[in-house]
Amino acid sequence: MPGVPSGRGCEGCRKQKKKTMTPLVDLKYNLAWAFGPFLEHVPQRLGRSSALDAAAKAVVAAHSSHCISRRQVSPNALVDYSRALAHLRLAVNDIVTAQTPEILCAIQLLLICQALIGSENRWTGHAEGAARILKARGYRATEVHDDFEAGVIASLSASMLFEGIFNPNMNYPGCIMMRCFSLIPGHLIRGRKMIFEEPGLVADVELNHQKLQALTSASRQCLEQTKASSDTQRPDSTAYAHALYQRAHSINVAVLVLLNRVLYAIDVTSSRDLSQEAEQRSSELLTLTLEAERYAPLGNSYASLCLCAAWIGSSDHDQKTLVESLLLDFYNRNQTAMLVDVLRFKVQELDDLRTARSALSSATSSWLESQDFPC
Repeated sequence: MPGVPSGRGCEGCRKQKKKTMTPLVDLKYNLAWAFGPFLEHVPQRLGRSSALDAAAKAVVAAHSSHCISRRQVSPNALVDYSRALAHLRLAVNDIVTAQTPEILCAIQLLLICQALIGSENRWTGHAEGAARILKARGYRATEVHDDFEAGVIASLSASMLFEGIFNPNMNYPGCIMMRCFSLIPGHLIRGRKMIFEEPGLVADVELNHQKLQALTSASRQCLEQTKASSDTQRPDSTAYAHALYQRAHSINVAVLVLLNRVLYAIDVTSSRDLSQEAEQRSSELLTLTLEAERYAPLGNSYASLCLCAAWIGSSDHDQKTLVESLLLDFYNRNQTAMLVDVLRFKVQELDDLRTARSALSSATSSWLESQDFPC
């Protein structure tokens, strides 16, 4: 039906158009692989919200621009992103529409745009607003109405995790805390307050660290098995499995490094060489990141988080310099410099926390030794 928008076309036209559409399977340019399979269902939701429509148009423009050049953004992509922001601002001001799946999806689409076209503060953005909306609507797992909504929330969870590492204003919904490794920002927040309080924090972090170590060992084993089993009859299937396990394992290692640094900062009495463990995992992250370059520009988008974790976990100057050079594949020079400053501040914050904990531990030990307790 020429001239009729797809969202208002007859059922026969929509079915015929769907038959002629071929999904993009190349991981290098696949948005659904990079940011979540919920994107495959976005076209069915168009026409319900002007904010979602504008955000979808902005993602298409940003994706096209990013695939042509990762360093230069097209004017059309910037214009569409700006318009989508304006539509979203209007939508979130309406208390009814702000909590719908379409608006949550629009927020995640703009986070994708932000990742593709960049900004001077690219590592923080709309995820904080999404967290507030989810918390305000009292989200519970039983309240998810369909797979689309669940997929949007899962994708937003990953964005919240990444932003929460750098943004102290993140206010997580309770369910998201349990679902997406957001224990890292939570422990950081508790750690800042834990000089004379939070006596159970060390045990909590140690328990989570042990669980994550087991998970990381399992994902490493799966990745190694995938590398060993090469199916020459189905090379595409083998490549997809490798990419899937490599991404999962890389993220596991990244979160393990961050949790390791938190544990090192607060557990000053540990006999384990936690700093050496962090160095080893950071080196592993660098290897994984370099292996994932075959899936660039979109298939390795998760590697930016891994590089940040590798920088935080390493104390080797040459390794940090290598990480900074690899970050230039994801950010321009100004953004990279700003991001490194943020990472340096986080490391200093953890070092200061360890110094304070060490001083407190020494003072406590000295006081106990000076007391004449009855037997």
